[in-house]
Amino acid sequence: MSIIQTRITTVIQEKGSPRRLLLFFGLMLTVMTLSNCASITTTRPVQEMADTVAALKAAREVGADSVAPELYRQAIESYTKARNDYRFKNFASAKRSALRAKKLAEEAEYQAILKGQNRSSLIPVEEPPPPPNGDSGSGPSTSSGPEFRQLTLNLSRPCPKV
Repeated sequence: MSIIQTRITTVIQEKGSPRRLLLFFGLMLTVMTLSNCASITTTRPVQEMADTVAALKAAREVGADSVAPELYRQAIESYTKARNDYRFKNFASAKRSALRAKKLAEEAEYQAILKGQNRSSLIPVEEPPPPPNGDSGSGPSTSSGPEFRQLTLNLSRPCPKV
């Protein structure tokens, strides 16, 4: 016999049992309700999901989808499971799946880098934009540019009197 069954039979056998029985069941209901609230206050794995997306993008950038397709596929599947769990508010499972997907994506990225892939060969090199107004870039210009004129106009206005 469990402790709860023993306590229930003791409460029933005591004099004035309806009030005590009601109090006992009310207390049990409160405890069960509060224990279920713990799942409501679970934090959402937002950071883990964002980290996983970044890891998947990094793996794809180095060509992990073609060099290490099995690891990359497993990472995508784990991420899909994490998204579905997140959508159904199963945050603990979503966090586990997201962390697994991140680990698999990082492994796939590492395998791709080991096999000679690198980001610099896949990302086009962008040249820095030319300086404004055709300047040679020797330093900041104080005599031209809309920012300077606007600043001068704003400073030359008299202050309103209060």
